Amino acid sequence: MACPTFFTSGRRAMTGDLVLMNPFWVPLAMTILGLTAAFFGGRLVGLVLAVAGFAFGLVYGPAMAIAITTNQAFIRVSPWVFAILFGVLSGFLVRIALFLAGALLAAAAVFSFAYPPSLLAVVVAAVLGGALVCFFRKAVFAVLSAAFGGILAATGAVNLVANVSVSVGVMGYFVSVVILFILGLLVQLRDLRIKKPRARRKRR
Repeated sequence: MACPTFFTSGRRAMTGDLVLMNPFWVPLAMTILGLTAAFFGGRLVGLVLAVAGFAFGLVYGPAMAIAITTNQAFIRVSPWVFAILFGVLSGFLVRIALFLAGALLAAAAVFSFAYPPSLLAVVVAAVLGGALVCFFRKAVFAVLSAAFGGILAATGAVNLVANVSVSVGVMGYFVSVVILFILGLLVQLRDLRIKKPRARRKRR
């Protein structure tokens, strides 16, 4: 089996390339983690941020490595280096830097929908994402985690059913992302509405 493309300096890395590591277990893990993030992201903030940071570093680590060095040895291991680095940092971002947490998820969303994005789009999305999380943390994080979870789960599910020769197609993939995003967001927003009355009762 050829090396996954995100270990090389060849064509662009995509989230779907992760399945080259293992065509069954990796998509299964992506589906489970994606569903967890989409529907319970607000309750598992640290986990969602750690998973988002790990996935972002694993997929786009080589591109960042190529931008700073030409050392092929480092470029080959860069997916794991950046994955561990971003995963560990992201797990603590919610407590030490809400702005950076929002910026990371917003930048990851831009990379997922438009690759390669312009530097301006990434910067603007990161600044807006970070600022919005600071002011409206719970609601904005519900949107971002639902979007991230929908993308991750849909990518995993599409590749998972491919093991039994079922082709969903590009349209089916995007429809799945939208459906999971909407359902996950509705569940998380409902949880937020349920928690508010309880908090008011305690104050009384």
